[in-house]
Amino acid sequence: MFGRAASTITRIDPYRVRDYQGKGPDSSGPPTRRYVNRGRTEMPLSDTIEACELAHRACTESVIHGMQQGGPSAEWELIQLLLDCADINETAADFMLRSSRLHHLTCQVAAEVSDKCASACEKLSKEDVRLKECAEACRRAATACRKTVKN
Repeated sequence: MFGRAASTITRIDPYRVRDYQGKGPDSSGPPTRRYVNRGRTEMPLSDTIEACELAHRACTESVIHGMQQGGPSAEWELIQLLLDCADINETAADFMLRSSRLHHLTCQVAAEVSDKCASACEKLSKEDVRLKECAEACRRAATACRKTVKN
């Protein structure tokens, strides 16, 4: 169906992509990979990516925990917010990982959703340690995303 064109498509190896300093497989030493806030500043995004990935994981695990435990941590509004927060943080991390010029937009939304999720989790954190950990991860992600948006 795709003919010859399909056979010429190659996969991009992230370790062969030159970073913003120009280092890559042609230079001496190992290839480097830095995530930067392109078009805005040369701020590394690795910390923000990590914070978003941790928030995604914490929210996803909190959904599973809430469904298993039942009670207030299984209320639909909280579950929906946890899923929204997990998804937007995963999306924000993906935008940064591929150095999208639009990552500041997803980071802005991720910061707002993460704050709302953290507040909801904090209300129940006295009853549930898992939600306390989730609230902390969401606050870190919101703070990191806001710093990224400002820069």
